[in-house]
Amino acid sequence: MSSDRGDFFECQYRSDSPNQVLIRDDRLNSPIHGAAKKGRVDVINYLLERHSLPVADENSDGRLPIELLAESNADVEDACYSEAIWRMLLANPDFCRVDRQPSSA
Repeated sequence: MSSDRGDFFECQYRSDSPNQVLIRDDRLNSPIHGAAKKGRVDVINYLLERHSLPVADENSDGRLPIELLAESNADVEDACYSEAIWRMLLANPDFCRVDRQPSSA
């Protein structure tokens, strides 16, 4: 696997196969995690528009895709950024719960 996980996932997202979009790397990052970490809101929106993905799954560091996106270098004033956040919130309304506790990874 490439040392740049984002490139690996960028190749994977182009497939419409559900098996491809559910793939995980050795750190339990999904394509959504990889896209979020790189600030690729276009990829996130593409995936969430076409697939019902588990956006509440944590990677091996206990990080959610929405957290990785918030910490990325994505342009927060871009409408696509807002759309990606909105899609992740719609996919898992529990993100809005104030009592959510991160897992102890």
